[in-house]
Amino acid sequence: MRVFVKDTEIVMPGDKLATEEEFLPERGIFNENGYLFSLLVGDLFLGRGKIGVKPLLRDIRTFKEENVVICMITDLLPSIAFTSVSSIRLNGKDYVALKEGKIINPSERGHYGSSKKLNFSDYNVGDVLLAKIKYNDDDSYMLDIESSPELGVLFSVCEDCGEPMIYDSKLHMLACSKCKHVNNKDVSTVYGSIEEALKVIEKNL
Repeated sequence: MRVFVKDTEIVMPGDKLATEEEFLPERGIFNENGYLFSLLVGDLFLGRGKIGVKPLLRDIRTFKEENVVICMITDLLPSIAFTSVSSIRLNGKDYVALKEGKIINPSERGHYGSSKKLNFSDYNVGDVLLAKIKYNDDDSYMLDIESSPELGVLFSVCEDCGEPMIYDSKLHMLACSKCKHVNNKDVSTVYGSIEEALKVIEKNL
């Protein structure tokens, strides 16, 4: 049995690995003129007459409709909010945001079966949101922050003094931890907790 590299050795695309008479090619292999070559950067594995390459690259995925994402408002107009959507790493997989997000003012379109009354004027540039992708357009994600209690503001700072806002369960509003300014933003039920937000995201993957 002739193998040109050692088992578990890191191989590069185009590396000659073995002959087709001796091995059945698995993932990451191509056959040319009777020889088997690597298609990938990865670890070579051999077993029971089979040969393959396990990629070293991370498992990278993109967000799709109905996924929940973390985003931040970057620009706010009367009819629309523009957001940057965060890429995340979860359970060994990278979920990459390839587009910006948009949230349309409820007065400009019908609700998504909303359980909330969203007032666009309560929001500020810099607010961090937990949002669901309702439509995946060519140039942006169309986002929903209304359809479930878990969606909404995840983190916010006071527009007067810049200190973090905390959720006051008695007032059912956000209150500044320093100057006591209050704001009636629609907050997520996991406000202030990235760990709980990631659980919501995982549940909707």
